[in-house]
Amino acid sequence: MMDSEAQHGQLRGGEAGVDDDLNTPLLSDDHSQAPVAQDVRKISQFLAVLSATCGAFCLGSVLAWTSPVGERLKQGALGFPISDDQLGWVGSLAGFGAAVMAPIAGQLVDRLGRKACMIFLCVPLCIGWLLVAFAKNPAMLYSGRIICGASGGAFSVAAPVYVSEVAHPSLRGALGALFQLQVVMGVEMAYVIGPLVSVFWLTVISAILPVVTAVAVLIFSPESPSFLLRKGRTNAAHDSLQWLWGNKCDLRTELNEMSRQVSEERSVSVKTIFLQKATMICVGLMAFQQFSGINAVIFFTEQIFAAAGGSVQGATAAAIVGAVQVGATFLSFLVVDKAGRRPLLLLSATVMAACNTTLGAFFFLKDRGQDLSSLGMLPVLAVCLYFLVFSLGFGPVPWIMVGELFAPEVKGVAGSVASAATWWLAFAVTSLFRPIVSAIGEGQTFWMFAGLTAVGVLFVLLFVPETKGKTLEEIQTSLNATN
Repeated sequence: MMDSEAQHGQLRGGEAGVDDDLNTPLLSDDHSQAPVAQDVRKISQFLAVLSATCGAFCLGSVLAWTSPVGERLKQGALGFPISDDQLGWVGSLAGFGAAVMAPIAGQLVDRLGRKACMIFLCVPLCIGWLLVAFAKNPAMLYSGRIICGASGGAFSVAAPVYVSEVAHPSLRGALGALFQLQVVMGVEMAYVIGPLVSVFWLTVISAILPVVTAVAVLIFSPESPSFLLRKGRTNAAHDSLQWLWGNKCDLRTELNEMSRQVSEERSVSVKTIFLQKATMICVGLMAFQQFSGINAVIFFTEQIFAAAGGSVQGATAAAIVGAVQVGATFLSFLVVDKAGRRPLLLLSATVMAACNTTLGAFFFLKDRGQDLSSLGMLPVLAVCLYFLVFSLGFGPVPWIMVGELFAPEVKGVAGSVASAATWWLAFAVTSLFRPIVSAIGEGQTFWMFAGLTAVGVLFVLLFVPETKGKTLEEIQTSLNATN
């Protein structure tokens, strides 16, 4: 809708300093700095990114759906009962679908375009939810969950790429954090509404969300200017950038710089992508994001609180945790472009390791019959603090860096590699969580997560660069200099 060349064409003629014919060279070799933040229109970028990340809201509802409905599913809420093992598959198959779809999503993003891909993904996501709502047997339920996971996982490729290409450098961190903020808001929606409605109606509500997403993207999210330039649509790229950044910045210079970068892009093999430093950093961040145990905690929030024996009901505790996630991720949205990426990652990993250690000690002593009645709220506090620091750092920042670290010509494919890594790991963690607990105990499982998270602290210290305030080209120059 907003990438139509005719729709905004009348705006170009009245803009001082911008050539009517954008196919001519706009600037010589003088590559000036990006416009300062106060010259850039912010509201348009916010609306575009907020709409694009509605798919992340849908993803959050997919991830959290099992938590409020799990016990009811076992009792036959959809017309047939399921076992504990089957419930575990219902939870983990969404991650499996996302992992399978992620490599394909990179190709879709590059071929269809960022905007068209996000609109397209809403169709199978809606179909997946309808399969769940009208499931007649476990196979239909499994199929619906796989399709929902695949569609939601593809959004985790498309949205970060889109955000990195439409956001001004001074706003890229904050706008990038909107992806994770939308995820946790989707999680909180499922936590709050789930206990209040039937399984069927929660699923129907979830099926409506992709429709809202498609409409929002169609209206408020213009196609990425960089993608349009790669397709030779220079006028449409100008219209898109003008709508996003406004008339006060030097669009002529910015488009010329984008055109120069596009002209310098070269074909890169998949093998080369895997060996790039950016790929290793992003896959490493995604690995430690999952090794913290985050998806296991999300999927089984109510069960964790029930096992702790606290006075807070499972559904209420889940809603509290979800609210903490939303608040902390919103805080990250406010401070990530001021505090920087590395400090938030280090704080997040350090405190998560401490929280996992505390939870491990609690469950270790509980399993050995110790009287811990005076500490009944300890797991509640530890899990809330865990979610707070996760949502401040290791939740949003890896997704921000997926959009920042890769060169434009490989961003779609490389982003899908990083996304596939996180979803395969999410599937593995959620699938193996219960068997590991059965084999070594709850306390030892949380200690395992604590140890892996501590290794993540060292990884950030040694390998992760700071990208705050840098242009995408400056980040590439920095990475290439350290190779």
